[in-house]
Amino acid sequence: CLTRKTGFILFALVVGGIGHAYWASTTQGESNLVTESDEQPIFLEGTIVAPVRQTPDGLVLLVEATHMVKQGEEQTAYGRIRLTWREPGASTLIYGDHVAFMARVREPYGTMNPGGFHYGRYLKRQGIHAVATVQGPEAIRVQGTQERTTRGFILGVVDRWRQSIHHAAVSSLTNPALGLFLGMVLGEQSYIESDIRDAFMASGTVHILSISGSHLGLLALLIFAGARWSLRQLPTVWLEQLSLRLTATRFAVLITLPAVSFYTLLAGAEMATVRSWIMIVVCCAGIWLGRERNLVTALALAALLMVLPHPEAIQDISFQLSYLSVAAIALVAQARKEKESNLSGLDAAF
Repeated sequence: CLTRKTGFILFALVVGGIGHAYWASTTQGESNLVTESDEQPIFLEGTIVAPVRQTPDGLVLLVEATHMVKQGEEQTAYGRIRLTWREPGASTLIYGDHVAFMARVREPYGTMNPGGFHYGRYLKRQGIHAVATVQGPEAIRVQGTQERTTRGFILGVVDRWRQSIHHAAVSSLTNPALGLFLGMVLGEQSYIESDIRDAFMASGTVHILSISGSHLGLLALLIFAGARWSLRQLPTVWLEQLSLRLTATRFAVLITLPAVSFYTLLAGAEMATVRSWIMIVVCCAGIWLGRERNLVTALALAALLMVLPHPEAIQDISFQLSYLSVAAIALVAQARKEKESNLSGLDAAF
């Protein structure tokens, strides 16, 4: 039953969550990009703060604005812009680059169908305050005077490797193989042809085309099992000496986490991928500590870690369906386990 202490804790958590969500929504809504702009192009400077997305038509950038020039007056700018660069030529950009461009900035918009998907609201929930489009190889120039942070440098290197894989795939594959490879390996959906996507949707396997929990979970399982099996193949004397400091299971955890984390970054660190990564980290932490694996506890902790920095994520239908489906599986599995345990106890009694 619910005690007074437990009820007070639950009430405090709900109130704290509501307050945190309100604070996050108000702070993320601050931007002067759209209110200060009009139909005329303005000059903007900013930093690329997400992996660069490549499409058949060009590049898609997420730029954190820092300065803008309007009617000859320089101002401080704040807010994020989803910038589409058409026909970029041979130009390449990576995470952390400081860029400057001239563009018409407008508020994210979408269809007005009641109850339908509203693209503008979706972008705003992602923290994007404005959208813009530029065209031509000279439309964006990189500012080489800014220093990169350590985080920007690391993610920039990963982004460069990601683009190298993309260019190698484009130069060696053709559709439909190209679209399937980029979608399943790098999470780039724009190269998948519509008839291929329709075929996967008709078969109920469209989730295979995007990097989700199944991809990351399978990768983690293969690396974990392979690393543990490889260590156990060592000579007995070596294995005994190594086991005094590190077991085969913990060794497998040390190999699995960096590899899965790197692939999460390589795939663009989308919300669905990050959710899966958090689940894997929680499970690996339980294995390292020797605790009993409890899917419900791991799911609750993963959800908490996901919504703590981004409370608006709970409004995302992908977030809701992912956690509800896994929670349903976990509760059914737990109920079945308890039923089998009770039946075993009855058998032992008789």
